[in-house]
Amino acid sequence: MIINSKSHLSYCTNIHPGENWIETFHALKSNILLIKNEISNENSFGIGLRLSNLAATELLADQNMEVFINWLNQNNLYVFTANAFPFGSFHQTQVKENVHFPDWQTIERIEYTKKVAIILSQLPNIGSEQSISTSPLSYKFWHHSEQEKQNIFEISAKYLLEMAIFLEKLKIETGRYIHLNLEPEPDGLIENNDEFINFYENILLPYAIKNDEKGEVLIRKYIGICYDICHYAVMFENHEQAIQNLKNKNIKIGKVQISSALKIDFNVISISEIKMKLSKFVESTYLHQVVQLNTDGTFERFSDLDLALKSINNSIKEWRVHFHVPIFANTFSGITSTKSDIIEVLKLNQKYDFCNHFEVETYTWDILPGTEKLPITLSIVNELNWVKNKI
Repeated sequence: MIINSKSHLSYCTNIHPGENWIETFHALKSNILLIKNEISNENSFGIGLRLSNLAATELLADQNMEVFINWLNQNNLYVFTANAFPFGSFHQTQVKENVHFPDWQTIERIEYTKKVAIILSQLPNIGSEQSISTSPLSYKFWHHSEQEKQNIFEISAKYLLEMAIFLEKLKIETGRYIHLNLEPEPDGLIENNDEFINFYENILLPYAIKNDEKGEVLIRKYIGICYDICHYAVMFENHEQAIQNLKNKNIKIGKVQISSALKIDFNVISISEIKMKLSKFVESTYLHQVVQLNTDGTFERFSDLDLALKSINNSIKEWRVHFHVPIFANTFSGITSTKSDIIEVLKLNQKYDFCNHFEVETYTWDILPGTEKLPITLSIVNELNWVKNKI
């Protein structure tokens, strides 16, 4: 939906199962209009579109694009952003670290991203730009040496420059300005703000400048960051400092994903209660990384929640758990959330005006403990209304 003269808000349709185009389109038709009628009524409603590689390939084939465009126009819908992070299946299977596969050292990743950009350039839109979010290059634990990590940084820089050149050509051909935004994530090859800035300034920009006379201009215009609030909260980032650093480095914040993590204060809840309550959140579909703040001020990391629960002890001050819980609630089964981080970032945007694409990304409704579940369309409506009131 249109928030003001230039800002747009929606939710990411990765919440709906569907890996091929028939399944994806069915999910959109089954949910979007119900949500629009509650949120946007007669006004235009924007979609945060998630397409797998298979769905994107099929959408570009036969008459599928024409049918989709007609449906969007008939129902006063537009698409301002796309999620091109998960390449393959994202529901009803064990996703875990495979959400990063194939990564940015592969032809498959760049070709998939180009397809998503081509699709966006043809779909109805309101405003001067469209955004795509993508993975933080790779999964950190797939690369065991610093040399391996350096190699993928360099290959990724090559493909990201190629992507920027492609997006510039697409803009000339279609008039659409579409930018690509890397999404730092716990245990991603780029997992925090400093790592993103380091890659951008010390690897990506130098490579672009060396290999294209317009390299710096293209990178700054077309390659930015997707600021996922849950991910930044899990990493204990200082939001104002992070946003100021990005602005000072002239790095585009192309998209904000509005999401909330689990937060556990060991001063107010016992270890036995923590074990009991958090065991409900251990599941086999997604990674739920844990960052642990110890009482001495040091940090420890766990690649998944079950591993953290096995190592629980009395020297812990706080846990942040990567679990995209509903954004409007303060507690889940007695565990608190990082909802306050969302409120802070939205206030910072009012102060600094750093982004105009906002996408709610709660995709764990199906795996939440039973007492936290509501009908999916009602859940999405509640989240969007909550954000709209805060903005």
